[in-house]
Amino acid sequence: MKKILLSLAVAALSTTAFAGEVQEIITIDNFPDAKVNTYSDFTYTSNTTGITYKAQLTKAPEANGSCLQFRSKNSNSGLVITANPKGAVFKSLKVENGTGTAETRTFDVYGKNAAYTAPTQLYATAAGDQGTKIGSAKITENGTVTADAGTNYTFIGARSADGACYISKIIITYEIAGDTKKNAELKFDGISATVYMAEKTFPGLTLTKATTAAVNYESSNPEVATVDHTTGVVTLVAPGTTTIEAQASENDEYYEGIATYTLTVLSDDVIYTDACTTADCGFTSIFATDTFNPWSIDATYGLKASAYKDNKANASDAVMASPVLDLTGRKNCTLSFEHVLNQFKLNNVMLETVDQALQYISVVAREDGATEWTKLSNPVLPEKYAWSPWAKSGDIDLSAFDGKNIQIGFRYISTTEIAGTWQIKNVEVKGTKDSGTGVVDTLIDENTPAVYYNLQGVRVDNPAKGLYIKVQGNKTTKVLVK
Repeated sequence: MKKILLSLAVAALSTTAFAGEVQEIITIDNFPDAKVNTYSDFTYTSNTTGITYKAQLTKAPEANGSCLQFRSKNSNSGLVITANPKGAVFKSLKVENGTGTAETRTFDVYGKNAAYTAPTQLYATAAGDQGTKIGSAKITENGTVTADAGTNYTFIGARSADGACYISKIIITYEIAGDTKKNAELKFDGISATVYMAEKTFPGLTLTKATTAAVNYESSNPEVATVDHTTGVVTLVAPGTTTIEAQASENDEYYEGIATYTLTVLSDDVIYTDACTTADCGFTSIFATDTFNPWSIDATYGLKASAYKDNKANASDAVMASPVLDLTGRKNCTLSFEHVLNQFKLNNVMLETVDQALQYISVVAREDGATEWTKLSNPVLPEKYAWSPWAKSGDIDLSAFDGKNIQIGFRYISTTEIAGTWQIKNVEVKGTKDSGTGVVDTLIDENTPAVYYNLQGVRVDNPAKGLYIKVQGNKTTKVLVK
């Protein structure tokens, strides 16, 4: 199982510089449903200013910083204000570059005093729809667009001027007449956490705040976990996912504040679980140095094998191997995942049946330290060669490895004639706890040094916050370091 995950979040808003001036920072975190390479429409309303933004964008790939991605000119992608209840006046907009934006690309900023309806208006030709161009910010230079003296635009829009661009932050400064309130600055020290049911309670992520208002905690799914409304301490109820929200009401000095994190509760039989869409899943490709490596980790499609490159099929034989998994004290272990198969073609003609792909794909496992892989039973295959729907593999028997430290793997073979694509995600290994062969508690000298290991069996000299295996003398326990 993965360690308790504490992913740091970017602050959504910052404190006012002085009375009347408010600065907002817009990042991809303001659009949590955004997916990589999928342009969609989103709406975000600021707790501080009440301003509502509409955006047409996608999440940039990990290589570009997993940030805001706006499409090329004339594609209706952009960001506009559709509501401004406090009459905030635009002062400046600054961009901070992600990774990979071309040198020439800029972000154009437009202003007007009537609400936009959607980013499409930034491409309109009708008088007044687009607004007045205020200026352009060069993205690679973290450029700033500042309103001319005497202008009082209460609605702005911004779009890429000349190509796809990747922006980590859009920092907008407004002035609100007579406004002296400050941001509540509610912020958890992470955006997600994963815990075992056996922990029974979870102290919650650490919350910091500037506001003087009391904080109230809520759980979006009390069937998974409940939360003490005052302290934020979580009681685990059942495996699943819930959102823990902290909320502070607006008062005379501070605006309302809201902060959230996602809590995933895993059943005790889960040994490893991961969507496998980022490198921290721990999977790595093992292949001969003189052969083609077909494996990669894709933010959308998970573990991806394809040896078709440079308009040709390349020969390869490689295993995408998991981190070492600890099956000690477990029995009836199984592996499951979701997958799709496509592009298994010979002479540009798809193979007749999906079963024929089993010549090129297989699920394997080996004991830690071994060099040879053992082929496991075949997974349930998709009904056809296609990118969707994703097929569930069914439970693949790992009982031959019960009680051992192992790696599981996905073997992919290609030739210079056939190089299909295999995509895998949502990998999970389970095993029931074997009380008959589990660790027996014995008396030990309390002065015996304790040694800690992460859940992949790697020794950790100075364990930070998270779940670890503690070995002290001849006693092994699982501990939560807080």
